Amino acid sequence: MDEYCPHCYQKIGGYQSSVSKGVVETLKRIYGVVEKKGLNIVHIEKEMVQEGLLTGNQAGNKTHMVRLGLLAHIEGEPGNYALTTKAVNFLNGEPIPRRVKVEKATAKGGSRTVSHSEEMCTIRDFKGGEYWIVPGFEIREGRIIQARMLEI
Repeated sequence: MDEYCPHCYQKIGGYQSSVSKGVVETLKRIYGVVEKKGLNIVHIEKEMVQEGLLTGNQAGNKTHMVRLGLLAHIEGEPGNYALTTKAVNFLNGEPIPRRVKVEKATAKGGSRTVSHSEEMCTIRDFKGGEYWIVPGFEIREGRIIQARMLEI
């Protein structure tokens, strides 16, 4: 049973972030920008929202993507993110946990991922009838290295 704060009625504890169709679509669009630049760095607001590549709601998926380990903040560069190795593996068809549990921020510290579900998913689970080519790339020292293209 969930616990709630008697003062603000906010749920105490945490929440879950899940890999969803929206997260996958946002990830694919970020990959497209990274691939085009050839550099694993993207400013979600300036390079994607302002250019019409993502809506504001889609850009909000970045929080879930960070919690899921698919995106990472670039230290010292506010607003800039990088695809993680986990994201690259997921885009290349490897399974990842479908959900993570996140502990809410408190006075003692920021929010953090505390556990991963045993249920796994792959990019193929989100195909939804659309055509998607698994990129088959890897990232070395922040640069995109093209390898092979696989159809799913």
